[in-house]
Amino acid sequence: MVDSEGDWDLSILQDRLPQHILLRLAALHRPQQCFPIDHVGWGLRDDRRFSIKSAYQVRWGRTESLGTTDLTWKAIHRFRGLQRIKIFSWLVYHKKLMTNDERTRRHFTSDNRCLICTDKVEDVDHVLRQCPSAKLVWTVLIKPEKISEFFFAFVSAMVRPELTATRGLRSNAE
Repeated sequence: MVDSEGDWDLSILQDRLPQHILLRLAALHRPQQCFPIDHVGWGLRDDRRFSIKSAYQVRWGRTESLGTTDLTWKAIHRFRGLQRIKIFSWLVYHKKLMTNDERTRRHFTSDNRCLICTDKVEDVDHVLRQCPSAKLVWTVLIKPEKISEFFFAFVSAMVRPELTATRGLRSNAE
């Protein structure tokens, strides 16, 4: 579209564009190269070249050499159980559960309070641990000696132990 000097090459466009468009182009300032030329490349390597090895590293979670490590995501990814539990854990970890707080943020509602206790903001932490109804469920499921540790943990730290081990959960035999 431009010649070697950087001006519009209207001879290329004459057969393809109507005259009134060509006149508009001629009136415009010539394009200027103010940014470096773009290059397509694989973003996970410094030399920007794709390799099967780096693709496998991403696929199998061996990305330490690529600069990203997240133990919680690895625990969710390796979880061997129902897919819906894995998806739920991912949503909890990324704080993307559709709580009233999230609905308010997305302008779906104007009230971010919990519908059960009506006095607290319904965010992920509230739904899973702080709401009186949730606390009642957890006191039935978690061993008494682990309950205080559970209620004072962060939400992101909460997901991983439940995926990797059943320590602290009551068994059906108890």
